Amino acid sequence: AEVRQTAIRKGKELRCTIVSTVSPLFAEPSVVWQWDTCIATREQLKYVSPDGKRVLVLEPLPESLQGNWKDVEVATLYEHGLRVTGMTAGAFVSAPAWAQAPSAHFAWVKGQAGLSGEPPRYTFSGTELELESADGRSFRLGFDGEGFPAVSKQEPIAPTAVMHRYEDEKGTSHFVGSTREIPERYRARAVPVEAEVGILPASSPSGGGEASSSESEPETPVASGAGKTEELKALLRSKGLDPQSKNPAQLLNQLQEDVKKIEEAQRKREQVEPAP
Repeated sequence: AEVRQTAIRKGKELRCTIVSTVSPLFAEPSVVWQWDTCIATREQLKYVSPDGKRVLVLEPLPESLQGNWKDVEVATLYEHGLRVTGMTAGAFVSAPAWAQAPSAHFAWVKGQAGLSGEPPRYTFSGTELELESADGRSFRLGFDGEGFPAVSKQEPIAPTAVMHRYEDEKGTSHFVGSTREIPERYRARAVPVEAEVGILPASSPSGGGEASSSESEPETPVASGAGKTEELKALLRSKGLDPQSKNPAQLLNQLQEDVKKIEEAQRKREQVEPAP
């Protein structure tokens, strides 16, 4: 499995697009999911699950914000480009190593950022990641969430639930189903967003042979902050788009462009209309 993130610069704004593919033996590669988002920087460590659906990102040399290094998230698990769960530095290490230049950063995992030892690595099965913290403790993080804090089941994210979005210090967007899942230092910048998240079959890749009946089709996530379900459907119909036959990424891009046009028109009306 391979997950490739590509930076796209639109003026001063930097965006990313991500494509996950799997390449079975003696078969053509197929797309598992694709999504317009940024989940990692070049300096971070990235690990992909065997099925290509999940990505585990480690921050080996994070910055200590306001001196509170224990609450900095250093391990984040994504599924289809959306954050599933994460772990803070305080869960891994009690005494990190510090690097003061050019600013206050700290190292917490062996084999990285100048710390001696074996770096993080896949287990033999490829379903887990093994690592040692700076103070000698061993950890296993599974792509199924094993080793991470349990995700609360009291507040499931329904297809039409009100979610919240916030950006971390690197500009990465995170979507969560409860404000309690937002780190305290980011809560002031979090905004509610009505989103729709679903799974649609991806189009089959062109190839010379026919797929076996035992093979399952790859899945592609669809998400949009444009409004409620019925409003989305109405907008799609007004554009002549059929969610069952169009590429989900194309639908999402179309909706995003429409939302931008609507917001721009609203701003212009507010500028020219006199106050009552």
